[in-house]
Amino acid sequence: MAPNTGTTVADGIQDISALLPLLGTEQCEQHVGSALVGGYLYAAFAPLSIFGSLGIARAGVKAVVACLHFRTHRGAKLLQSAGFEPVGKALSQIMWKGDCYVAETQLTETLKKLQITDVTNLSVKEEILP
Repeated sequence: MAPNTGTTVADGIQDISALLPLLGTEQCEQHVGSALVGGYLYAAFAPLSIFGSLGIARAGVKAVVACLHFRTHRGAKLLQSAGFEPVGKALSQIMWKGDCYVAETQLTETLKKLQITDVTNLSVKEEILP
């Protein structure tokens, strides 16, 4: 049967509708992963989307697995080995990147930037400005 305009348009709409859940799930996962930084509304409004529950479930599973720690295996390292990327500002801090946690890498970079070499002599003092 020869393709006509109607079947071409119908097939295109079906292709787009199959793609939208993937895009919606990723965006909702990004919002849930940033809820600690961006505020409660990031996670609260994610389920309003049709595909929000999928993004919430995906972010939740990543958080639970990343926090697991066995004798020889770290959950975050297993996620990285499986190809999962850190998503969101807060959730990405507990993920594994390279040879250590993302938060550990950022702390090390901050200490280098502040030229702190010996953390045993590190102290915090509050100065009150007039």
